[in-house]
Amino acid sequence: VHLRRVMHRDRFMRKSSIVPAIGNRIWRDLIHNPLHLIFSVDVLGMTSSTLASISRGFAELSTDGQFLQLRAKQVRSRRITGVGDGIIQGTEALAQGVAFGVSGVVRKPVESARQNGILGLAHGLGRAFLGFIVQPVSGALDFFSLTVDGIGASCSKCFEVFNSKTSFHRIRNPRAVHSDGILREYCEREAIGQVC
Repeated sequence: VHLRRVMHRDRFMRKSSIVPAIGNRIWRDLIHNPLHLIFSVDVLGMTSSTLASISRGFAELSTDGQFLQLRAKQVRSRRITGVGDGIIQGTEALAQGVAFGVSGVVRKPVESARQNGILGLAHGLGRAFLGFIVQPVSGALDFFSLTVDGIGASCSKCFEVFNSKTSFHRIRNPRAVHSDGILREYCEREAIGQVC
């Protein structure tokens, strides 16, 4: 086996480039690589889907058709792009679960009593008690699931920014400022003249 001799070029660095080089190396080795490993395994995605599945199970335990339809409609229409969206939609899901749980205490026994009399009242009380417990728990699990989704979406955006080497281009040339220091309305001709 013949190995070529390793040639070292540019062994010397300017002082101004040493600190950024060290910073980039620290960033890559200590922060970026571990975070990339964690998020490439999609820990947040697995956590979110697990919480959403458990929440769906609790919602189905309530046997409240109106609650299930509204929840399914909201699940289909969700678009989470960041932490803010996750928290807002999660708070809505939590409030909805609490509202249905509390309102069901009165609504379910009355509806069941109208349909089936005294026997229906007992059945409605059981459904109301179950809904009072299960629906807020479903809402709380949705809150955590959506918040984790939001965190994951924000982290994905951050990684896209860090990994992309996009360069930013000016939309227009810098404004020309005259010697008197007065800021005037933007003029494309003066701006081009200043740059050239």
